[in-house]
Amino acid sequence: MLRLLAIAVTALASFFLAFWAVTWVTGNNDIGAWAALAFGFVGVPILMLKLWPGESPGSKCPGGKGLYPECLFIVKVSDSEVLNQRPDGVVERVAIKDLNEVVVETNTSGPWGADVWWLLSSKIPGNKCAFPGGATGEEGVLKWLQGLPGFDNKAVIEAMGSTSNARFICWRAPV
Repeated sequence: MLRLLAIAVTALASFFLAFWAVTWVTGNNDIGAWAALAFGFVGVPILMLKLWPGESPGSKCPGGKGLYPECLFIVKVSDSEVLNQRPDGVVERVAIKDLNEVVVETNTSGPWGADVWWLLSSKIPGNKCAFPGGATGEEGVLKWLQGLPGFDNKAVIEAMGSTSNARFICWRAPV
């Protein structure tokens, strides 16, 4: 925020300085005004944004890159369970032997909110994992999920193209 305020103040000062200098050299207020607009309100902000890059939101993610804040969810799959550590410290687990259903749920909160969620439910009530698309480790979990017999990749593709509130069942445990 401070960076943008500094750029705005510098742009305003540059505008007046350019207006005064060009008007003084040319003797024409119109030329001075156009030059000042181009220099002060276009050129200087662009130059300052290039020379003074802000912190990328993804730099707060593990590994320094990713989709923030979704990357703060950390998901892992092991031989025995799928584990999800939420940003608030809560840990969710679903034992692989108890995995019952894999659903992708979409909502209309994008692009400002997490609009794609993976929901892994267990045969044991209360055991579940819910993590957003863009979570750290999502790619590894997806690769593992795609190895489940009967996993529906078409449902995943359809979900990724959805912009409405919807649920896409990607896999169910055999009965």
